[in-house]
Amino acid sequence: LRSRSERMVNAVMEVDDRSLWISYMGMLLAVDGHSGRREDLRGKLGLQSDVISMATDARGRIWLGTVGTGIVMVDASGRIARFRHDPENPGSVANDVVNDILVDRSHNLWFATWGGLSRFDETTGSFENHAPPGTEPKYLALAEDAAGNVWLGTHRYGLHRFDPHAKDFTAYAANGAPGSLSNGRVNAVHVDRRGVVWAGTQNGLDALDPRTGRIRHYRVANGLPGNTVSCILEDGRNGIWLGTNNGIARLDAMTGQARSYSRIDGLPGLDFTGWGTCHQGRANTMYFAGFSGGTAFVPDEVRAR
Repeated sequence: LRSRSERMVNAVMEVDDRSLWISYMGMLLAVDGHSGRREDLRGKLGLQSDVISMATDARGRIWLGTVGTGIVMVDASGRIARFRHDPENPGSVANDVVNDILVDRSHNLWFATWGGLSRFDETTGSFENHAPPGTEPKYLALAEDAAGNVWLGTHRYGLHRFDPHAKDFTAYAANGAPGSLSNGRVNAVHVDRRGVVWAGTQNGLDALDPRTGRIRHYRVANGLPGNTVSCILEDGRNGIWLGTNNGIARLDAMTGQARSYSRIDGLPGLDFTGWGTCHQGRANTMYFAGFSGGTAFVPDEVRAR
């Protein structure tokens, strides 16, 4: 495990095979993996608030979601475009807090904002915005399933599934009933290779089988190090990796057995909550970050104690 604990990390992403971008409070640092050279890009990109989400698309563009000043896009030539919410323009992004970004299999760009789900229309340069009727959800996380549905974590309404063709939502609530979600705040969403939808909530990890609607729950009592799950990644051996409020864990999706990692394993600290930050880079490298700083590791090289 390679870790940095100098301060809270808002977001992290491998931009190419040698450059890593790391967002801190008041700084967006580009780190050259070969030379170790660092450059703060905040001034060059004209950033007015912290970056909390990042993605690259098929055209080599870098998309940055901020905490209050919308979206900044940097294309391969270095040209910068900005997108802000405008209450008078229904084609603007739904909100200026952009918590997550998804590039789907068809190369569509989706943005999880605090005002709804926004899809960027390449032909018009505008946004198509969606939210369930009668709600103003703050969307925190995005994932796509094999059928092209977009799954969303909300700050209080549980888990949503958006069908891009029918343009409608299905909600999975946390109402205390048997089989419902563990908590209404869903910080992280991941759809695994088998189609299981994993929801990292404020009070446990849930595994939803969309075919049956059945939900399995995992908490500290089941071996997790903490009940607040902030981000989810998947390795090639049925391993579901979790950032939590008490370290990092690997859950075997087949057996349900969990293994936890803490400072003794090289983590900079234990609290990996924050903006729900993780990233899967090249060579299977996983990055997890949050209040305790950031860490990077290759899952197959992590040795059990």
